Amino acid sequence: MKEIIIYDNTNHEERYDEAKDFLFGTRAEDFDWQSIEDVPEKMIYDEMSFMEGLDFQYFQDKMCQLIANGICIIMGTCQRWNGRVSCGRFIESFDDFLSFVDHLDYLTIKDRNGHLIIDGAHHDGNDSYELKILTKQGFQYADRNEFAHTKELHEKIMNTRAYSKLPKLANL
Repeated sequence: MKEIIIYDNTNHEERYDEAKDFLFGTRAEDFDWQSIEDVPEKMIYDEMSFMEGLDFQYFQDKMCQLIANGICIIMGTCQRWNGRVSCGRFIESFDDFLSFVDHLDYLTIKDRNGHLIIDGAHHDGNDSYELKILTKQGFQYADRNEFAHTKELHEKIMNTRAYSKLPKLANL
């Protein structure tokens, strides 16, 4: 199985160490740091934020390129206070995608053998989604059904090869 992490804001300890190492390796002479322990915490956190922003911009650029090729559908499960529920939505813009996942505090987006998997965490638990691209036949089918917000329509499109295809985001 080939899995490529496209965006991940969950591993703070690893990112902290990466930022600290980077700063010491590239800025030690500028600030006269004698050891890696001399790197100030604020600079480390600022660098972490900058790195995460770059990663997110990379993901956003890839998603905008994908969405420019057609309407997508996202479907999966969301943990709520009263249990796990199925959910889904048609995605026509990056803003649609953001509004679907904006409740998540932590987000991991990966390409697993061409499947775009979105895992997230929030105060009620964990969510897991998959995003696919509608084919021409899938668009026509959704259009005939007025792009209804129903589990049945979403499942039919997600599970029918003629109606949806893998985004293969890592290959864009």
